[in-house]
Amino acid sequence: MTGTSALNRALREYFGLEQFRPLQAEIIAEVLAGRPAMAILPTGGGKSLCYQLPALMLPGVTLVISPLISLMKDQVDALVARGIRAVAINSQDTAAEGRAKLDALAGGEVKLAFVAPERLSNSAFLAACRRIAISLLAVDEAHCVSQWGHDFRPDYRLIKDFHGAVGAPPLLALTATARPDVRDDAMVQLGIGDARVFSASADRANLWIGLEACTTVAEKRAKIAHLARTSPGSVIIYAGSRKDCESLADLLAGELAEPVAYYHAGMSAGDRTAVQNRFMSGLCRVVVATNAFGMGIDKADIRAVIHACVPDSLEAYFQEIGRAGRDGLPSACTMVLVQGLDVKLREYLLGQEQVTGPALESVFRRAQAVAQAGGGLLPAEGNDDSLTLLVVSHLQSLGHIELLCRSSEGLEVTASRPIPAAALGEVRRRLTEHERNRQERFRRMRSFVYLGGQCRRQHLLRYFGETVPPQAEACCSTCHPRPLPSDLAAAAAAGASRKKKPPARSGANAQSATLGPQEQTALFERLREWRKRKAHEMGVPAYIVFGDKDLQSIAEAAPRTLDALAGCRGLGPVKLKQYGSEVLAEIAAAVPAPEPAAVRVSRAEMLARAGELFAGGLAPAEAAVRLERAESTVFEYFLDWLAADETGRWKQAVRLVISPEDYRAIRQGLRAHPEGPLSAVYAELGERYTYEQIRVARAVMAKA
Repeated sequence: MTGTSALNRALREYFGLEQFRPLQAEIIAEVLAGRPAMAILPTGGGKSLCYQLPALMLPGVTLVISPLISLMKDQVDALVARGIRAVAINSQDTAAEGRAKLDALAGGEVKLAFVAPERLSNSAFLAACRRIAISLLAVDEAHCVSQWGHDFRPDYRLIKDFHGAVGAPPLLALTATARPDVRDDAMVQLGIGDARVFSASADRANLWIGLEACTTVAEKRAKIAHLARTSPGSVIIYAGSRKDCESLADLLAGELAEPVAYYHAGMSAGDRTAVQNRFMSGLCRVVVATNAFGMGIDKADIRAVIHACVPDSLEAYFQEIGRAGRDGLPSACTMVLVQGLDVKLREYLLGQEQVTGPALESVFRRAQAVAQAGGGLLPAEGNDDSLTLLVVSHLQSLGHIELLCRSSEGLEVTASRPIPAAALGEVRRRLTEHERNRQERFRRMRSFVYLGGQCRRQHLLRYFGETVPPQAEACCSTCHPRPLPSDLAAAAAAGASRKKKPPARSGANAQSATLGPQEQTALFERLREWRKRKAHEMGVPAYIVFGDKDLQSIAEAAPRTLDALAGCRGLGPVKLKQYGSEVLAEIAAAVPAPEPAAVRVSRAEMLARAGELFAGGLAPAEAAVRLERAESTVFEYFLDWLAADETGRWKQAVRLVISPEDYRAIRQGLRAHPEGPLSAVYAELGERYTYEQIRVARAVMAKA
């Protein structure tokens, strides 16, 4: 069994992290010991590390079964950016690309392969997997294997047989949302019924959970616009249909005077990817989406998740609000509903999805005909193969038929004997039970909407079988009013400033600057701007370069050397080599070098000298040269002098930084976000003005 010290070394070496999140080390140790495990970690709890780190420590290949192509792509991009060999194998591959990836697997060129579950029935893929050493099989979103869960995917039922066919390597199942009964069923369906369960609390104490009831659709839209406008960070708004996504996005774009994207399954794969990349890179702050959006989204600054519709279940709701506040800082999750109307609409849509008797019988009869011939192609029912796949899944579990592969034309199946007519009754019974379970899940969701005076957080946690913790500081709309935007922004800023500097690694030269809170914030914003440029240059989402937490760690430490930079969060060897010099250049441009003791003067004296230069007509950049100080430091002198000057000389000096026309334009942006962060004003103004100009305009407004 691998010791704790070896795991910590690997964590630092590969991911640049100093410590594990709760239960990560225990889960990884169980996997490395060759034992199966079930991990239930809340959204943002670090599930992916639980298979990524073992993959790098085990000798063979780790296969990761993942349900969404976009989720695979994001993880592969992030791993490749760290110098880790990874591929995604899915339906978007051409035949040549698929063969090349399988050859890479067989040739030992890949450590992690992300695979869509339907690929498990492909004979060529199965044959390739039998030729390679699979050290670990990880099943992400493992609740999808249980028909009692909120997101049952019949393809997941292929995993158990596939696992046995490739030599039964250790299997790690992971999920964020599973009640005890769903968890137990998932473990049975995956063949790991006796595995150890690692279950973290579902409670996210930094999330405020609330509902705002409206009497009209117009009032509802106005409230959604207000919440989106005043949120100090990124916003996801969930709508109930494709049409609602598009119409609400158009409305908000006009109301907010900023780009608002929409995302739904009816868009092309390229358009969906473009929207996700814009959102992740910060080019678009607000997105309106169906529940097709968000799985695997790892964006730190999502400060608001707004539901403009009623989710199908508490599991779906819990998963969707979990995308907020992944950095641990305060965030608000609000359902904005015309209760009676929105609940009835969801009930109607769920009713439309019910399997009718004639449709079921049609699929069953066609399956019988194909089985009678020993196998063949079973075409989809209409334009949707979900019902066909569901029926085949149940027939396969009953031992009547075997699914070989899935294609755009339908399902390829084989059978050794005819399917008896009595099997229709068993399939119908299972589907009826599944539908009854789905209705019960929605009944529980509806009860949550009409909860009345009960604590929403406690109700949600009880549903997942947890002992209810003490009330959170900002709990829910029953216990506490919704946090004001200024409160969220201030709490987020305070939380960021309280984070400790990471300890320098062994042997590192910890030569760093000591910055005050304002200087740290300025450096952090500068690094974010650099990251945006770099991500655009590379054609990847910004978080692939560095996450906000990584940049915050760098801004706090303000390292001057590569050795000192290596001690910051997220800086493994690959990223240090790839970005280290550029990051140090940004720090050097923003942070003054240490002054020799012989020429050190007090800040008050330096501020007085700078003030005379400003009053004499020198801009901060020119004064920095005269004073032999960093431009960022002299700019702080300029703001302090502007605030303190009572002679009126500041009025002319301000024109050295912004023109009267620029000031008037920036003032409008500041008035639109009176309590928001500078990044919100920057976006409001279309990125036409620098942060320095915005800060000067704000200082002038404060003197008015």
